[in-house]
Amino acid sequence: MEQRLVALDGKVLRGSQGDQLPGVHLVAAYCPDVQAVLAQLRVPAGTNEHKAALRLLQLIPLEGTLVTGDAAFTQRDFCQAVVDGGGDYFVTVKDNQPALKEDIEAGFRRAFSPEGAPGAAAAGHAGGAA
Repeated sequence: MEQRLVALDGKVLRGSQGDQLPGVHLVAAYCPDVQAVLAQLRVPAGTNEHKAALRLLQLIPLEGTLVTGDAAFTQRDFCQAVVDGGGDYFVTVKDNQPALKEDIEAGFRRAFSPEGAPGAAAAGHAGGAA
């Protein structure tokens, strides 16, 4: 089965309620394969895009789908909802989540360090095991 791509993003529609009121905040699921928005929800006041996206994920089929999103969707419950629905996710991690970013970087340092390579002899480690 070929994997489908769905991109999630939030936008504020400026001027959608006149000059005196704030714009309407929406989160949408866009599918570039069909060049269409599959579903779109308003982000309720007092909440954020990630919470609205959890509801949005319930409206679209996730089986065989790669869901992409910006750093707003780098949340454990969001990623778990995608996986539970049979999909995969690819989300951005930025400097506003320093602990998560450091954990990811540390994982790559271990995975690609010469000390961690099979059969590599590291100074101070007998047998090269890290």
